[in-house]
Amino acid sequence: MKAEILHISQPEQARSELIRLYIDGHIKPKEAAKRMGLSVRQVRRLRQPTDPKP
Repeated sequence: MKAEILHISQPEQARSELIRLYIDGHIKPKEAAKRMGLSVRQVRRLRQPTDPKP
């Protein structure tokens, strides 16, 4: 299987890292929201699975 390279911008990379820190429990949703300029509710929704329920 051939590996693909994914190019993302610096802001997208920073956002991805913040989401990972939140999901792993290293930062609270309030801190992630503040750093990303989102509401706490929006940050919590990012943690939810994206698959629709049947």
